[in-house]
Amino acid sequence: MTATLTIDSLAATFRADLAAHQKALDSLRNTLVSHGWIVVIRSPSLIEGRPDTLTATDFLVEGRKVTTPRFSSVLRCTRFTREDAEAIAPGVSNGAGSKGEAMHVTDALRHQIATLEDILATLAA
Repeated sequence: MTATLTIDSLAATFRADLAAHQKALDSLRNTLVSHGWIVVIRSPSLIEGRPDTLTATDFLVEGRKVTTPRFSSVLRCTRFTREDAEAIAPGVSNGAGSKGEAMHVTDALRHQIATLEDILATLAA
């Protein structure tokens, strides 16, 4: 059995993602997060005037050894101290030349929320 992909089902998925990202951001308000830094990779948007595509990175962490970078959701990616994220980020790339950068999880959540709102506005048009 195959699932039928419709604009309505896509919009529902994006609305659910938007709600989850907003809930995560709201839970971090007025909270100091010492391990609140993640590694992201920016790629230019395929559509002119749209925000960059932001991809969070998850890692396998064993003690002080960080390996096996893989794309992940901002909601589920590995979090680090600022210093650790800044040290790890330059060693990560997306294979197309874009290097990783350290970003606070709240900034990444705001970016993802804006992207999801943009997608939903496009689907509604």
